This record gives sequence, C-alpha cells and structure tokens, in this order.
Amino acid sequence: TDLLRRQAGMAEAVLRGLGMPEDGIRVIASPSVDGRGRVVPGPAGPHMRALDPPLPPMTLPPAADKRAVILLSVRHLREMSGVSRAEIPLPDGSPFGAAAASADCTLCMACASVCPTGALSAGGDVPRLLFQEDLCHQCGLCREACPEEAIRLTPRMLLDAAAAGTPIALRQAEPTRCEECGRIFGSQAMVDRMQEKLSGHWMYRSEKQLRRLRMCRVCRTRDAILSHERTSR
Repeated sequence: TDLLRRQAGMAEAVLRGLGMPEDGIRVIASPSVDGRGRVVPGPAGPHMRALDPPLPPMTLPPAADKRAVILLSVRHLREMSGVSRAEIPLPDGSPFGAAAASADCTLCMACASVCPTGALSAGGDVPRLLFQEDLCHQCGLCREACPEEAIRLTPRMLLDAAAAGTPIALRQAEPTRCEECGRIFGSQAMVDRMQEKLSGHWMYRSEKQLRRLRMCRVCRTRDAILSHERTSR
C-alpha cells in the first residue's frame, strides 16, 4: 500500500504541475471480508472529479516498457493541458530526475562505475562526467559511491524528450598526462586529491614514490616492480 501511495503521490504531482485536478487520482484499499466470506464495504472516499471535456486517447508503441509509457503519457498530458513548462518537480523517491556534481568532484568516475543504467558515464579520453536524464532512476548508488559527497539528485520530470535523451557534461577538467608515457589518465584535481590524502603515508614518503601518483596505472605498477627488483639485488 505504501508503494501504491507513493506512485499516486507522483501522479498527483504531475497533475498539479500541469494545472489539472489532482483528485483524478485516488487509492482504493482492498475490501475486507467478514467471517462469512462477505465483502465489507470500506468508508466512502472523496469524489473523483472527471475532466470536462475528457482528454482524447493517446497511442502508445507496442514495445514500450513501463517507464516509457509513463514518460509518453505525461508528455501527452502536457500537450493537452496547454501548460508550457520544461519540468515538473516530483516528490522524493520518484524514479525520474536529474543529477548534478559540485565543484568538489574530482572526476574519479566512481559514480559512473556503479550506475546500473548508464545514466552517468565517462566522457571518453577527456576527464568529463556525462549525464543522460531519461536513463536515471534516482536510485542513489552514485551518491553513495562518491568519495567527495559531490553528487546531488533532484527528482523531477523533464518534459522535453530531446533534452532528456541528450547527454550533458556535469563536470569537465583539463586532462593530466602520465609523467612516464604521456597517456591521459585523469584530471589534475584527482591527482591533487590523491597526493593530499596520501601525504605522510609510509608508501609515499619519498619524491620517487609520490611521482607514481602522477603516472597512469600501467607505468605506476611497472615502476613499483622495477624499484622492488633494484632494491632486492
């Protein structure tokens, strides 16, 4: 019942955002049964006000999943309502919304690595965090995985299909190159944060050890192995 009420709350928020009567949505509890198996009627709920005139029906593609049906239905309602707005705010827990990254983001890509839908992704060879809103389920895994607590989620319904389906850059930085091979491996902010957190660590006391933080993964591993071999001889 709680899940059903949350879904009804999201539907009411959509109707409210479109200037339509919210009492078009009502949760009806399952009827109870007495000892003789007879249905006991529940208390009368509020009267549901129908739209006048009723909205014309819409055609849905046969292969549309539940999420696509909701998005297409809301966009159809917006066209019928005549309301010109880009987005509708939704209550917490809704499976639609936006993500943002604050200036604390170092582009470590921890959020992109745990995103189950691909809404968050890395921007190729350039240190860049991309976000595609129509893929985001607001599950919160990205926010939990972020070591800098830089991710913010905003439940909403973006009504522009093109905007919702176009990846945007949440954060971007100048790339930093490996001091050994010259390969791009991250952002300078990420390297600076690693050096800050590992300052004083027994594995990074010397300048040579600190230099490994400015290397890509392959060169860092190779340098550590070669240094160990030279020390062992």
